[in-house]
Amino acid sequence: MKKITIIIPVLLLLLCAGCNKFLDVRPDENTYEEEIFKTENGFTKALNAVYKDLTESTLYGEELKYGLMDKLVGYWQLSGNDVNARAIDNYNYSVIGVEQDINALWSGLYNAIHQTNLIIKNLPTLENQANYNIIAGEAYGLRAFLHLEVLKIFGPVIKQEGLDKTGIPVYRTAGKEAQKFSTAKEALAFIEEDLQKALSLLKEDPIQVVGRAGSKEDSPLGEYYALFDRRGIRMNYYAVKALLARKSQWEGDNNKAYDRAMEVINELNETKAVKFVDPYTFWESTPDLRFASENIFAVYDNDAVTKYNRNFLSNDYVMQFDNFLYPLYYNGTGDEYDIRINWGIDEYSDTFSKFKAVQSDVENQNYNVFEIQLIALPEMYFIAMESKLQSNPTEALELLNEVRLRREMGGLELESPREIENAFMDEIRREYIGEGFLFSHYKRRFHEIYKIGKVVPPSLDIFKLPIPRNEQIYNR
Repeated sequence: MKKITIIIPVLLLLLCAGCNKFLDVRPDENTYEEEIFKTENGFTKALNAVYKDLTESTLYGEELKYGLMDKLVGYWQLSGNDVNARAIDNYNYSVIGVEQDINALWSGLYNAIHQTNLIIKNLPTLENQANYNIIAGEAYGLRAFLHLEVLKIFGPVIKQEGLDKTGIPVYRTAGKEAQKFSTAKEALAFIEEDLQKALSLLKEDPIQVVGRAGSKEDSPLGEYYALFDRRGIRMNYYAVKALLARKSQWEGDNNKAYDRAMEVINELNETKAVKFVDPYTFWESTPDLRFASENIFAVYDNDAVTKYNRNFLSNDYVMQFDNFLYPLYYNGTGDEYDIRINWGIDEYSDTFSKFKAVQSDVENQNYNVFEIQLIALPEMYFIAMESKLQSNPTEALELLNEVRLRREMGGLELESPREIENAFMDEIRREYIGEGFLFSHYKRRFHEIYKIGKVVPPSLDIFKLPIPRNEQIYNR
């Protein structure tokens, strides 16, 4: 078994080497397809290229996490000179800089979808290889995940507009022809189909045995093989199951969302492949500040140190703490022993330390600081809980208290469904600082947005980020 200690240098090599041409989609793209899809290793590199693209600052490396998405919900202090930040705070999406950032989300996600389609198109050449199921499962799972992300950001507010409202273009092939817009219902059906394919293909995923950070084995050639190391930073069996729960929740099917979320919770209680962070690790030399041990699906960001220096040490992202987050942590349903406040926020300087990544983390092999969370264990509890808020508030509270216990907080004794729902919202707001999750949560529930000194009423204009003009013009 290869030691995890080689993961950083080798991941960097595998993620970057040989991928630049593949990522650069040009008219002579077929030439690159012929080069990259000759071998199983080529398919693995192609998948790695998708994961690497997702870590770019325009996507999950910043804007889809603590950047644009979290600016929309008021987590950060506004700079008086930052025109774009103030426009975002006022939901003015027409300002040029903001429009460019939103356009980059659309193009970046669809470029990644195109890459997964290229992989899927060429899968027949791999069909007789030993690791076909893992590679194919990752490709179908990624394509589903990416389409769901586009739908969440740019699609309709299903609670208000219904499933038959026009949604997003769905790309089933690697062709470059524009695809007509599907309804939300049609897009979700396609996502379900892809996820079911992925689940079938990944049914023997080694993550079930070795866990999210383990390694299955050496490759037959005795070289490091990224496909089977640290499965939690790749699309995997549990990630697909968790995405099925998320998809059902967005579809509005509470019963199915509950069943699917509980299935993940129960399986992970058995296998321990993904588990809640151990609070005692905070005192170790390399604490898991990002709670990476809870990540069901994440991507690995080699530029984490650079991004931390650029965005947090430079004070570009300063917590809106005293008048906004302090009451959330210390009053009401808050608890001063909450590890999220003690681990992730320096309340005296308003510095956000959850994403701290320094050179010593590389030297000490603290790989957790390089993970970007895409779906994590607490979300399964929140999905199950929300599904029971009305039908079984007692069970909903039990699920909420389980998460609170894992955060070193005391349990709540509440009876009113309204009180439980408010406590649930408080927990979501505490859990997802820096994760780009809260805005889409507000959108799905068509919920008012809490900001410092005000409450913003829900609005379709706020929650539906504008589709790029070029797409509207050329893809009717």
